[in-house]
Amino acid sequence: MKENLKYQIGFLVIVYHLWCFVYPETLGSIEANSFFVWTPDYRAMKLSRLGGIVSLIADYLSQFYRWREVGALMQTAFLALFLSLFDYLFYWLNNGQNAWIFFLPASLFLFMQLYTPSLLLPVYCVLGTALFVLIVLFVCRSAGRVIKPIKVPPALPYVYALLILFTVILVFVFCPSTRQREKLIGIEQAAIASQWNYVLNRITPEEALYNPNLQRYVLLALSEQGRLADHLFKLNPASEECFYFYRATTPPARLFNSLFYKNLGIYNESVHQLFEMAIQTRNGMTFQCLRQLIDSYLKMGNVALADKYLTILQHATCHKRWVENRGKLLQALRQSPIDTPVKSRNDIFIGAYPFLKEMALLLEENPENLKIQTYYQSALSIRKAASTSSRIGGSVSP
Repeated sequence: MKENLKYQIGFLVIVYHLWCFVYPETLGSIEANSFFVWTPDYRAMKLSRLGGIVSLIADYLSQFYRWREVGALMQTAFLALFLSLFDYLFYWLNNGQNAWIFFLPASLFLFMQLYTPSLLLPVYCVLGTALFVLIVLFVCRSAGRVIKPIKVPPALPYVYALLILFTVILVFVFCPSTRQREKLIGIEQAAIASQWNYVLNRITPEEALYNPNLQRYVLLALSEQGRLADHLFKLNPASEECFYFYRATTPPARLFNSLFYKNLGIYNESVHQLFEMAIQTRNGMTFQCLRQLIDSYLKMGNVALADKYLTILQHATCHKRWVENRGKLLQALRQSPIDTPVKSRNDIFIGAYPFLKEMALLLEENPENLKIQTYYQSALSIRKAASTSSRIGGSVSP
């Protein structure tokens, strides 16, 4: 039993460091895409649904993933709890020396955590395992039977543990899909924080050329740095729609469009995209969306709505300092009101027109906006280049 415990502790220590250093952005996304507030209507909404208590527990715990080290600790704690339940089961069945067998299901549980960056499934899994252990203990005690220990060579648990550990490290560090997801989350979070050099450094030249999603982030970063016109054709854009997601429908696309319109100073549309993104989530709102909504309303000078959403966020557990900082900005805004930095046309639906048409309409209303000017000229250049290429191709065709 002591030997198994030693292997398990070593396994958990390695898992903690893997989470901390290999998937910090994935940990942060668990908090960013969750939502929890201590309000009666929120609790009533959650408890009125099937599995509401489990969902409430998962949402509450998700808040603490805002700090990556705490998130890694909690992910490891879930795994430790999963292992401890089986240790307890085997201990009461007088079979503790064979608890090493459960390294395999523990590894599967770990991979479930990796591929499903949400706490809902792990909480269900741990509670389900606890129920299973209780049922097995009840049945075995009622029947008066004890499972006999399995006799194995002394070296087998050692070899088995090393094999599992080696496999876990390989999958964690080198799995292409999860590593790509980690990279994309990091780029998204850097863009939200306006860390444009980080965005440009994380995306390779090949990705900027051949990955349309990442190319959009490169173009947005260049626009923010005032270098879009100089570097546009180095990226070989396919059409003027490469700048944003035309008629976006998915949360990642809506997040990008929110950043795009924020870049232009069209905060009303940025807010619209955030709301559309939020209602597609399980709770109808996320911490990530709510924080951006508050910042957008502060930029717009909308005291009433900024105050409204700050009041909501006050009821969360881990946002006290963030709310205090934004509260100071809100107080300054009350004393010195501002107008929305850039107007948008009242007689058009932003996002309803193809890119070139929309930029033309926005430019009529905001002729001094340099970023809109650059986007409009860039879109014209791309269309002209595509038209020229089409004519040349037609002239040499048989």
